[in-house]
Amino acid sequence: MAITGNAAVNAGTLANNDPTYVSSLYDMETTPNIAEIFYKKYGIQSARLLMELSGRVFPVKGNYPFQAHEDDNRVHKAIKTHASDGAASAASSGGDSVTVRISTDDIDTNGNYPVQTGQSAWIQQSDGSFPELYVSSVTENSTTDVDITLKPFQSSTQLEAITNGTTILLGVKNSGENMGQPKGASSQMFVRDFYPFESKETVYLTSNAMNQEYWFERQKNGYSNIWNKHFMEAENRMNIQEDMKMMMGEVNGNSVTGTDAESNSVDISSGKGWWQWIDELGGKLDYGSEFSIEYLDEIQTFMESFHITTGNMAVLGGSGLGRKIRNAGLEFVQQYDSGSSFVEAMFNGDDATAVKSNIKALQYGDIMIAFQPLSIFNDQTQFGKYLNNSGILLPLTTVTDPSSGSVYDNIGCGYEEKDGNSLKRIVNSYPGMTRQHGTVSSEYSSDKWFYRAKLLPFIMGAHSMLLVRDQS
Repeated sequence: MAITGNAAVNAGTLANNDPTYVSSLYDMETTPNIAEIFYKKYGIQSARLLMELSGRVFPVKGNYPFQAHEDDNRVHKAIKTHASDGAASAASSGGDSVTVRISTDDIDTNGNYPVQTGQSAWIQQSDGSFPELYVSSVTENSTTDVDITLKPFQSSTQLEAITNGTTILLGVKNSGENMGQPKGASSQMFVRDFYPFESKETVYLTSNAMNQEYWFERQKNGYSNIWNKHFMEAENRMNIQEDMKMMMGEVNGNSVTGTDAESNSVDISSGKGWWQWIDELGGKLDYGSEFSIEYLDEIQTFMESFHITTGNMAVLGGSGLGRKIRNAGLEFVQQYDSGSSFVEAMFNGDDATAVKSNIKALQYGDIMIAFQPLSIFNDQTQFGKYLNNSGILLPLTTVTDPSSGSVYDNIGCGYEEKDGNSLKRIVNSYPGMTRQHGTVSSEYSSDKWFYRAKLLPFIMGAHSMLLVRDQS
C-alpha cells in the first residue's frame, strides 16, 4: 500500500499533555471559522497544504539521507547521434558501413550506454522508409565519447546523410550459426538520496498587544487554547519557507554552516527540491508567448514514452500559466464530483478536501489535467517574478521501490518522527506574567510561541515529469 499521511496533523506528542500547548492550525480539529479564515486568506495556494490534504506526507525515522531505489524504467531505448567531430555527417553508399557518434545524453555518468554490438538499428529516411542496419562495432574512445558502426542488411541500401540529433531505433540482438550468446544487459537501479530541512518561526506578543488582538478559543485537555491573527501569519510564513525549499531547495554540499546553542559550528539542513530534481532528470516543455492546445498532445506522447498509463495529470504552477492554458480555448471547471477519476486519484475520492485546495481540472482526450496555482509561482517577492508563466507537470502515480517493495506516491514530503514524536509541525508556548493559562516560563509580561517543522522534499519518477516554462 502507498505510504500516505494522515490529513489531521499531529503537532507532536511531546506537548500534547501540556496545558499551555497550542495546536498548529494544521490540526484539522480547529473550529470551522478558524479553518475558513486560514484556507481563504493564507493557505489556499500552499504546496504544503496541497500535499497535506491529498495525503502525500509520510513519517521518516530520522536516518538521513532517506534513501529510495528507482529502476530505470525505460528497458529499451532509442539513441541519438552527436556530430561534434563531424563523424555523424557521413552517409552510406550502396550498402557501405557508416560510423557515427552517439549523443552524450545517451551516456550516463558511469559511462554506460544502451547500444551493443550485434543489435539491429533503424533510421528513418526522407521517403519514410526504415532500412534495417547492423551494429557491427562499438568503439569506446572515452567515457563520454562512443562511436558505433552501422552496416545495412541490403547491399542496395544507400543511407542519407546522418546529421546531429538523428534518432536511431535499436532492436533485436542478431545471431548466426554456432554463434555464442550476446553480452548481458540490465537496466540500472538508482539510489535516490533525500535530505530534510528545518523551518522555524516565533510569535512574540506583549501583554498590551495581546489585549488588542482578536482571539479564537478552543478547549483542549480541559484548558482554553487560543489562536490569533499573528499565529495564522506565522504559520503562513512557515508555509512560504517550506514551499520554497520543497520546490527549489538544494542539498548542502558546500559546508554551509550556522552556530548552535553552544556556539558550535553545525551544517545547515537543506534538501533538494522538486523543481531541481525535474530539471536534472525530467523533460522540458518550453513554449513561446502563448500556450497552444497541441502541447497537450505532446505531453501525452511524452508520458507514453515512459509507459505511463494513468490519465490523471497535475500541473502545479503560476496563475499566468493557468491563464495561458485557458486562453488556448480549454474549458476549466471547478471540482468534478467524488466519482471523478482525478479526485479519486488525488484525494481518495474525498471532494470535500479537494475543494479546499482550489484545484481546477480539465478533460482532454484520454487525460485529465488538474491545474493548481501556487503562491511560490505567483508572489512577485518569491519566484512569481520569474516563473508566473511556468510550473511542473506530473502524472499522479505511485512508484515501487524495487529493493524494499515499498510503494510511494511519486511526489510528496516526509517529516521526521521518532518514538511517536512528530516534527511535521510543532507549536509550543513560552508564557510570561500574563493571563494565559499554564505554568509561567518567563518573568516578563509577554508571551512567545515557537514553531518548528522538519520536512523532506520527496519525488520519484522525476524523469517522467516536465518543467513547463515560458521562453518568450
